[in-house]
Amino acid sequence: MLLAEDRLSSASNHLRRLTFLLGVGALCLGGCAYFNTFYNARTYYSEGLRLKAQNQQGQAKAKFDKSIEKSALVLSRWPRSRWADDALFLIGMSYYQSGQFGRAKRHLEQLVLAFPQSRFGPEAELYQGLALLRDRQYGPARLALAEVREKYPRLQDAAMFYLAESFVEREEYGRALDSLAAFVAAFPKSGFRRRAVRALAETGVRQGRWDEAEQWYGRYVQMENDAKERTRARLQVARCRLEQGKLNEAGMMVQEVLGRYADLDEEANLLLGKSQAGLDRKAEALGTWQKVRGSNALGAEAAFLAGKHYEENDDFEKARAFYDTAKMRRADSDHGVLAVKRLSLLTAFARRQSDSMDKAEAAFLLAEVHNLNLGDYDAAMELYQQVYDSFPETDWAAKALFAKAWLKRNARHDTAGAEPLLRQVIAEFPETEYADESRRWLGLEVPKRKPKPVPAETLTSRPEPEPAPEPGELAEETLEPSGPGRRPREPGLTGRPRPEIADDIPSQRPGPESVVPLETFPAESVPGETMPSPEFPELGIAHFDFDKWQVRSEDTALLRENAALLASRPDLKVTIVGHCDPRGTEEYNQRLGLRRAEAVRDYLARAGVSRERLEVESAGKSRPISTGPDEYWLDRRIEYRLR
Repeated sequence: MLLAEDRLSSASNHLRRLTFLLGVGALCLGGCAYFNTFYNARTYYSEGLRLKAQNQQGQAKAKFDKSIEKSALVLSRWPRSRWADDALFLIGMSYYQSGQFGRAKRHLEQLVLAFPQSRFGPEAELYQGLALLRDRQYGPARLALAEVREKYPRLQDAAMFYLAESFVEREEYGRALDSLAAFVAAFPKSGFRRRAVRALAETGVRQGRWDEAEQWYGRYVQMENDAKERTRARLQVARCRLEQGKLNEAGMMVQEVLGRYADLDEEANLLLGKSQAGLDRKAEALGTWQKVRGSNALGAEAAFLAGKHYEENDDFEKARAFYDTAKMRRADSDHGVLAVKRLSLLTAFARRQSDSMDKAEAAFLLAEVHNLNLGDYDAAMELYQQVYDSFPETDWAAKALFAKAWLKRNARHDTAGAEPLLRQVIAEFPETEYADESRRWLGLEVPKRKPKPVPAETLTSRPEPEPAPEPGELAEETLEPSGPGRRPREPGLTGRPRPEIADDIPSQRPGPESVVPLETFPAESVPGETMPSPEFPELGIAHFDFDKWQVRSEDTALLRENAALLASRPDLKVTIVGHCDPRGTEEYNQRLGLRRAEAVRDYLARAGVSRERLEVESAGKSRPISTGPDEYWLDRRIEYRLR
């Protein structure tokens, strides 16, 4: 009996032990399941960071999406687990790393509110500020980062560095230099120090503070561990010395690194050639520049510099050849654009010396090139005066005098200096359109004139498009009366294109786009006279180069067609709307769009359309029609509203 009881007791104990072990096993299995899910999420996130560092953006995003998926599964199935706040932080960071900053901010904010004691709370607040910064919400971002700096001493350096970086992104370079220098002084052992020193050097270059930039690049060389990056920085030191006139030092420094890395040799040879040219070793410089053959901005600059050398030595044939090469290598680079302008100038000189063109027209043409193409306003003023003095009895004299007034008023902002010229136009050429425009500028009454009769054929057919100019030929807009579409540069609007994105420009101008009429005016019938159609005319859409508002030469024929169509419909008024591609800030693009609209208005006015009929406005980047970066050229356009 006792043996049976002992056996029963032993069996009961075994059963209890088994039940306990099964319960523990189930708990372990459940814990292992959600830990494994979270572990996978964390692994996907790490792989995404690695791929992003290798610039494999598409594959990186796929990994971040997987991390979000696994982390969301942890939150859904095990919301009370110890890994819940980790998972929520991973979701926010995955969105941040994949560029979805609004979603990142929302999830990081949820983490701070739902898990106030989480060890990820401080980082979550920091990255909320960074998400706002990357989303270009600079005011809220700076407030958030300043709060992190005050609350969390261990994140002070990160918050202060990113605050300084926000000034660089906003192109507030003076504040950026002060903030970055203060950061370097305050945090000598910070992990962000090397990045801050490099940012100081790059910002100094943007500001043309070459001596300071040289010093910062020198410090960066000492801090950088990667040999190739050190070589790249040494080339920047050489550039800074070159800009300060330290030609021998710059040349010697370039020769020290030349040949170390093949992909850096083009930049090195470009700098070495500049040093040799500055030391009057022109033949060596030409030979060095001819080693720079890339189809990029460096290749365009080297070819341009060679062309400039030959132009200065009156070898115009070779100059044109090198300018053509610069244009072909990178037409949208700074020196590619300059090459096109120099080609226009050489063409104007050739026409002036030719017997096939009217001498007054050729002289005016040369003045327009200096004004519109080169932006050399002093030379343009002198050349316009020569036209007026040499050909006083021609229409070109009136155009030249009015052009001088335009430059005084718009390029030099000298309204008082423009007024005597405008009155002179009215006094000497009272019946011309330039006199009427001068009266408008002075606030005087414009006499009513009987409109010139329009031939019937111009009312029923569009003008034949003019052939596109040959490479290097002067833009057609320079043959028109003055009042240039090219406006003086203003701080913060012009400059080189944003370095982070290259702009693709198609080889051909897109065709005109249809404009949908907003309303229709009734037409009055006049017996025996052909009247224009009551429908609105179809006006061609002009496009613009990246970050530019000047009318392109390939669009001038189209705009002249538009002017002819508007001349045939004097009953219409036009609102010209400027558009931009989606890059850049709202404020910047709003101003850029307005300048594009003003440039087209000025062109149409010079082509004979009354300025009183033309209004301008900007849509900025609010109405893009592109589907991706390859189509951004579609967004840089002018459209019209007729009424």
